[in-house]
Amino acid sequence: MIHIGLTGWNDHHPTVISAGHSNKLQAYSAHFPLVEVDSSFYAMQPIRNYEKWSRVTPTDFRFVIKAYQGMTGHQRGESPFATKREMFAAFLHSITPVVDAAKLKMVLFQYPPWFDCNRQNVDVLRYTKEKMGDLPVALEFRHQSWFTPEMREKTLHFMVQEGWIHSIADEPQVDPGSVPIVPHATNPELTLIRFHGRNRQAWLGPGGENWRETRYLYQYSMDELSEWAARIRELEQSSKEVCILFNNNSGGHAAGNAKQLAELLDVEYHGEPPGQISLFNL
Repeated sequence: MIHIGLTGWNDHHPTVISAGHSNKLQAYSAHFPLVEVDSSFYAMQPIRNYEKWSRVTPTDFRFVIKAYQGMTGHQRGESPFATKREMFAAFLHSITPVVDAAKLKMVLFQYPPWFDCNRQNVDVLRYTKEKMGDLPVALEFRHQSWFTPEMREKTLHFMVQEGWIHSIADEPQVDPGSVPIVPHATNPELTLIRFHGRNRQAWLGPGGENWRETRYLYQYSMDELSEWAARIRELEQSSKEVCILFNNNSGGHAAGNAKQLAELLDVEYHGEPPGQISLFNL
């Protein structure tokens, strides 16, 4: 089974996602069955947000929730939490409404470009998996050392043994702050694919306040999507569900590319119209 969605539900191209609706998540859920919550990375979201998001989406809608930045080593400066244990507990408590509504597809742990392959970081991954308990968790690397010819099979074996879902990235190939495409499932139930675009120059460029606007500025061609369609069909042989998220939206291309890939894969989704959803969530 294949599920296709986008990262976030705001600011997508109005010709693809209904414009003008007062609740953008409701409008989005009429087009896609899956979404990545990335606001959870920047700040620990209050439980009321997850309650609302669960309430206004269809029964079969699912969320991929991105782990808080302090949980993946991205956070710089002082942490608002006294201990790691407290931070993980707060995150798990916040997402309770999505879990209780059976709308959590997985929690995504995307590690930073400086998180390289070493014993200390392997221990970090083991600690993280333990703290997340039985929840489905996906792992995405950004450092090439995890998938060098010497380490690739060892990394994949570790993910299988520890129960991690592989988050396969399509991104510009730069050294060492990216990973190659590794189309290998590590969990028999779920596999995640995230399309970041292939804007190599912007990926290598300096940060700054508008770094996202250039880094994810990319439109996939039909040839590139067709190559991925073949890979996805192969992944279906080793994973019951393949979830796909398009993150190339700084130029408004994510929704259109997602619809094109769905057509290539003969994937159809007929969500409930936003107004109809609200009738049952007064």
